[in-house]
Amino acid sequence: SQVPLSSQQLVYASRDAWAGAAVMENLGRDCRDGMHVDIIAKMVQENERDMVEVDERARRRKKARVKSKGILADAKEMAFEMDPNKKVRLKDLMSSAEKEEMDRLQIILDETA
Repeated sequence: SQVPLSSQQLVYASRDAWAGAAVMENLGRDCRDGMHVDIIAKMVQENERDMVEVDERARRRKKARVKSKGILADAKEMAFEMDPNKKVRLKDLMSSAEKEEMDRLQIILDETA
């Protein structure tokens, strides 16, 4: 590590310190019985997703992201074919079914974030 720290290292360190402080503040508020390690571990375990659920969410999110990118790519291609120099809202080029699908995919992305 270099001394003095680079700007990037300082930003990383400050975010790390902020995250730790935020976690401790939330734990202090949520752990009315104190902050004993066993109480904190139990709280984490109760809120932790199992690996099957994590994998399912990740697969669902990836599928939605890929499909969304495909719809956007088709709209970009259509816009380029119309006029490569004109800026256009891609959603304006989509059919109502594509817009509905994009909305549905966005819900999935929001739910699995």
